Amino acid sequence: MNLSIYHSFISFFDSSLTSLIEWVNYSIEFCGGTHLKITSEAQKFAILSEESLAKGVRRIVAVTGKEAMLAHEQASQLEKELNDLELSHSLDTIHDALHSLNLRLMSPDLRIPSSHKTRLRDIVSNRIKERHNATKASNKSDQASFLKDFIERTLKDLEEHPSPFVVGELAVGSQFTPISDAIKAIQDKHPGVAVMLLSADIPKKKLLIVASSPKEIIERGLKADEWATAAAKEAGGKGGGKPETAQGSGDPTKLSEAIAAASSYARSKLSL
Repeated sequence: MNLSIYHSFISFFDSSLTSLIEWVNYSIEFCGGTHLKITSEAQKFAILSEESLAKGVRRIVAVTGKEAMLAHEQASQLEKELNDLELSHSLDTIHDALHSLNLRLMSPDLRIPSSHKTRLRDIVSNRIKERHNATKASNKSDQASFLKDFIERTLKDLEEHPSPFVVGELAVGSQFTPISDAIKAIQDKHPGVAVMLLSADIPKKKLLIVASSPKEIIERGLKADEWATAAAKEAGGKGGGKPETAQGSGDPTKLSEAIAAASSYARSKLSL
């Protein structure tokens, strides 16, 4: 063999071997998928999902042809259903309809383009939030009106039938703030009147009792903490706090008994 040819061969072999050794440091994956002669054979294309398999490794699931067409058609149907939702449902049922549609969009079995799925989920989620905020605002407005009516009725009763104490039901579930606000409003007009308001929250199985006694009533023997305890005890619960302000709790089904016990206790302490 010609010496120059021999050296060329050795040099080529060394460089090839070096390259081969370097490739060992890399992950090599051979494609086993289906190939197209031309892109028009795909007809339609839809990426259904994209997910992480491992660090630095992701998987895209896509379809072509009839399956892709079906995926796009189903996405269009869902979008039309979403757009027609407010026309096909009443205010009472639209909230449940939105949640039902949201569950369908969250299903892993739903085969529509990933971009459509994300966009529709965002729209449904925003509409659910809007409905929730609207309902919350409406409930807040209704509660404010209800609270105002209660306070006005109580003040009118006190003017027509003066009394050193008031015991009543203010149906606001287990919310403390509206009860506290009502007591303050009543005592702003009648500073010398002791007030106890109760509210039964059946779903939460809680009876809320809030009492307030001004100084002159405390001196006559009606302390808020003892008063709340007496009412709560009748409802199978407990009460406590300070002579000026106190709270209690108990069985919400015993609301009537607690009101009767509170009224009886106040009359007894005030010698009425």
